[in-house]
Amino acid sequence: MADRIGGVALVVAACGLLAAPVSAAAVKAPGGGRPPTIAVGDTVQGELEPGDAGLGDGSRYDCYLISGRPGQLVTISLRSLDFDAYLLAGPGRPDECDTFPTPFQDDNSGVGPAGSDAQLTLNLDENGGILVLANSWDPDVFGVYALVVEPGGPSVLALAP
Repeated sequence: MADRIGGVALVVAACGLLAAPVSAAAVKAPGGGRPPTIAVGDTVQGELEPGDAGLGDGSRYDCYLISGRPGQLVTISLRSLDFDAYLLAGPGRPDECDTFPTPFQDDNSGVGPAGSDAQLTLNLDENGGILVLANSWDPDVFGVYALVVEPGGPSVLALAP
């Protein structure tokens, strides 16, 4: 299923857990500053902490800018053993982490050891980017996570007759 909102196409699909190495460290965007950029194919490791920026429900988040080719299909996965991952994404400028629209959201797409990792597959905007919030479903739970950005959509296995 695909839907287009604000120049970004979303593809919803059931996916399995894919292992990926950590290749970069997450950096907090100080006081609404420019968020760290993650290139397609990279993984960052971060940590949700009580002092991070917050949403209206009291939950904390880290903001990232995903960068690739305009219109590129990517799969973004938020994985954590410490909390129930909640992933929000949408079009926006790097200075809009606190205010950009997040039409694409996922709580439990059934991936991860406990089925509580979040995953979205979508097309990057006409500038080759999208803003993403790494978030926890529960406002009072914090911990470490991996944010994985992979090219393409989930693999589909064909069954032989």
